Amino acid sequence: RDAESEKDYAKAVSLYQELVSRGGGLNSDAAASLASARAAFKRQQAENERNEKFIKDYQYALRAYKEGDFAECLRIAWRLIYPDDNLARQLGKRDGVVRLIRDGYYNWAIMDLKSENVRGADKNLRDLLDFEKNDPEARRLQQFARPYINGGLDQNYRDVVKGLTYRPF
Repeated sequence: RDAESEKDYAKAVSLYQELVSRGGGLNSDAAASLASARAAFKRQQAENERNEKFIKDYQYALRAYKEGDFAECLRIAWRLIYPDDNLARQLGKRDGVVRLIRDGYYNWAIMDLKSENVRGADKNLRDLLDFEKNDPEARRLQQFARPYINGGLDQNYRDVVKGLTYRPF
């Protein structure tokens, strides 16, 4: 029972199994407690696996971000907080995921502008501003890019885009 109260369910299961195998007058109480400890142990294992998967996915999204694969980063990051961000909050990663999404859209827009894909950049900036309305850099960049959506890229466009920098994580 001490092991169970300390949430060391693996130890509790082991001790209850030993007690049940010995038999005696406490056998029915031990069997009931064994079943309870096993159920708690399975729940604990499932929670640990879920947490490990979250951390693994978060690290994968971060690696994709650093490698410049913003589409993959955003795909994974959105999955980490949508439709429910409780696990991200519990693990202290919600702010990091939000930053991956915000900066992922921004950097993807920069990459699009540098490759002269103004429509793609505009879409990514719109998605960013839908996600976080108060990003002044993104709003300024969108205002700069909008006149160039239908082509007609000039030297001013190339000069401005040449000076754009990615947001580091």
